[in-house]
Amino acid sequence: MEDKNILENIEIKQNSAVAAFILVPRLIADAVAEMKQQKEHLQNLVKDAEKKDSHAQYELAFCYYKGEYVKQDYKRALYWFRRAAEQKHAVAAYYLGICYENGFGVEKDDKQAAVWYRESAKQGFSIAQCVLGWFLELGKGVEMNKQESMQLYRMSAEQGYAPAQCNLGFFYYHGIAIEEDEAEAVYWFSEAANQKYPRAQFLLGECFDYGYHVEKDTVKAIELYRLAAEQDFAPAQSRLGYLYLRGEGVEQSYTEAFGWLFRGAQKREASAQCLLGKCYEFGYGTEPDLHNAQELYRLSAEQDYAPAQCNLGYLYYRGIGVQENNEEAIRWFSSAAKRGYARAEFLLAECYKYGYGVKKDLNQAVILYQSAADKGFLGAFNMLGGCYQYGFGVKPDGIKAIEFYRKGAEQGDMECQYSLGLLFYLSKQKNKQKIGLKWLEKAAKQEHAGAQYLLGECYQFGWGVKPNLQRAMELYTFSGEQGYSPAMCDLGEVYLKGTLCEEDYEFYCTAAEWGSNDAESALKRRFGYVSSLKQENENGEDASAKESLKNNENDAKLLFNNEEYKEYCRQLDCFNWNHDFSFPSSLLNDAGCDLSLALNIFYLADGYSYLLHRFLEEDAPGMQGWLPFMEELYKRITDRKFPNTESLFPGEKHPYKIPLSKVQRFRLHKAGVPEVLLEDIF
Repeated sequence: MEDKNILENIEIKQNSAVAAFILVPRLIADAVAEMKQQKEHLQNLVKDAEKKDSHAQYELAFCYYKGEYVKQDYKRALYWFRRAAEQKHAVAAYYLGICYENGFGVEKDDKQAAVWYRESAKQGFSIAQCVLGWFLELGKGVEMNKQESMQLYRMSAEQGYAPAQCNLGFFYYHGIAIEEDEAEAVYWFSEAANQKYPRAQFLLGECFDYGYHVEKDTVKAIELYRLAAEQDFAPAQSRLGYLYLRGEGVEQSYTEAFGWLFRGAQKREASAQCLLGKCYEFGYGTEPDLHNAQELYRLSAEQDYAPAQCNLGYLYYRGIGVQENNEEAIRWFSSAAKRGYARAEFLLAECYKYGYGVKKDLNQAVILYQSAADKGFLGAFNMLGGCYQYGFGVKPDGIKAIEFYRKGAEQGDMECQYSLGLLFYLSKQKNKQKIGLKWLEKAAKQEHAGAQYLLGECYQFGWGVKPNLQRAMELYTFSGEQGYSPAMCDLGEVYLKGTLCEEDYEFYCTAAEWGSNDAESALKRRFGYVSSLKQENENGEDASAKESLKNNENDAKLLFNNEEYKEYCRQLDCFNWNHDFSFPSSLLNDAGCDLSLALNIFYLADGYSYLLHRFLEEDAPGMQGWLPFMEELYKRITDRKFPNTESLFPGEKHPYKIPLSKVQRFRLHKAGVPEVLLEDIF
């Protein structure tokens, strides 16, 4: 039926066309007359061109170039453009340059293209002046000369040619071959934008976006971005997509963001490809698709776009949508870091610090953290502070540690606020403790679980503040809701207050589930290990909780995978051993804990001092709970309770280098320390 309708429609159109020619025979006569006129015009052009009329030669060349009145023929076009150009026809010389630049009718030759562009520019042709300026700016077919390039842009711009006005503005914008001058940049961008030149609209939009010599006006910026984007200028489409993604200056719309970024990415705009990859990775405006995310990051990364290189490296680093591959991660992090991308420097520093994909090198890690911090990457300040506080890759320096923590804290980084707050709070001086509490409050407001917990203790026991049990309970709850097990345990204690009740039982169970040994003890002491985390047994009856992992290692479950393994190693490095041992205990009691992780925890907990105490009878540190913790861990390691990495994570390696000098190893070996505590794992 549909095919019949199509045929009927065609027949109607044909009949209509026939009727038109029957009814209006004049149309046929007009068409014949026009064809005759064109033929005569072409014949006249050929005659005049052969008589060395340069304008006729140019027009005839243009007919062959565009395929007007004749079949398109670049070789004939080239011939007549050359004849006209040799007679100083400026426009013909320009088109002859185009032919050489693009290989129309001749082999591509940028040097010859530049020769003819210069010939045209000498005669004042504004377009040729601009193109030659571009050749000189890039060193294309000529020796690079930005000064001459700027002069040519100016000559062309003063004739009102929009691309040259924009290019001249760009030179002022970035101080290329001339002193940076935002006022001049805005002037020339405006001149070109008034002619609806999209690149100028985009750059003028940037001026309003960031307040360069104009009052910051996001609405005006977006208006200009949109004008350029609607002309299919890819950088503007990318920027507009970014603003919709972030909700800056416009109502946040992932759908709008995705649409603009998709259009920009289709034109191979690297920034749009990268941002569109982010949309696919996190499901902004589309269904999550890690394969598409990876492909887009790769397309952008291969254009040397540093953010995409870093994002692609991170996918490999964490095994997101691809098989985890530290070597690939290092390759892409390194590429982005070479371009000065701060996040890549930070992640690369992390790799050097922990030996992921590269040989462990704390000195190199510090250099990279410092470079990232110099660029304002907040996470680097906290890591640098930790390096100087604990002497990782540098000589310990408390003053520098505080300096880096403070820099990050003052810029709002909650990790720095917590680290700085903890450092001051642990001081014995009351004035410093007050400073510490101030920073802990700031970190807690940003939902830092550790800061919330520590403040909760302060309010519970009146340490540096007036006791406030209700405030303590609020802080413990906030911290516990983030899975911070010590907070859940302490909240159970607060609820208890001498009376058994339902609430504290639930809190202890939650804390125990997160690995708190204190909570396990409380369950045993107060409730006889009766768990509220009920499971149905085969008879349909509620089964009580299992014994703690500490006492029943054979019942341990693999609670973390290889991806989380690396994250826990990072957390351990920043763990406050003066607080308690619940977090490291939870890792040791997990079936995913291999020998490398156990040794890491042993030495981070000052295993060297423990071995000196055990084998050489030196004094043990006086930290509460430390010695029992170390005794148990020592026994489990030497009894070979921790399996090797391969048995837990097939195909993976978790190398660990024992942090002892040759002298220290020899001393302990001579004292009879078991080899398992002295041998590196490769």
